[in-house]
Order: sequence, then structure tokens, then C-alpha cells
Amino acid sequence: MDGSVTDWSGLPDDILSLVFDLLECIDLLRSAAVCSAWRKVFSDARNLNVCPRRQTPCLLYCTEAAGASAVGMYSLLERREYTIPLPDPPISNRTWIGSSHG
Repeated sequence: MDGSVTDWSGLPDDILSLVFDLLECIDLLRSAAVCSAWRKVFSDARNLNVCPRRQTPCLLYCTEAAGASAVGMYSLLERREYTIPLPDPPISNRTWIGSSHG
């Protein structure tokens, strides 16, 4: 290795979208936190209702431990629980609808 650093934020949007299509749900959410360029590609896909490939299901649930401004998510793939913060309004003021097909 020559010690150089790669600027992953410079990946072309179309290439990044192809990579995102291969990610599981939790990894896709994590990818949006890498940098502003990745967050933009993630947000654009989400706003267009682009659904990635079939995902291993996750269970989204309310829990007192997460509080009113977060939800719990259990990943069947990783067998791990996550707490996902939500913007206002509190979860008690929201309507949730689920689907087995995204």
C-alpha cells in the first residue's frame, strides 16, 4: 500500500445506486450516514420510492425503552435489535402501515 486515501464520496451516483441495491435495509440506512453525497443518493432513491431487491424482513416496533421519538427494529438477518430515532411528531401521533413487499 502506498498510504493514499480514496475519496469514496466521489463515486458516481449511478454506481452508488447499484451498490445500494445490493444492501440489506440496515446497511442501506447506515450508508446514508457516510457523507452528504451518499445521503443525497439515498434520499433521491427513497423519494422516488425506489425499492431495493427483496430484503430479509425486519420487525419494526414501539417500545417504552426507545421512547416516544424512536422505534425499535429487529434484524432477522443479524439477529440484533436497533433503536432508530425519528423526527417529530412523537410516534404516538403517527399512523403506521406495513407490507411484506416493501
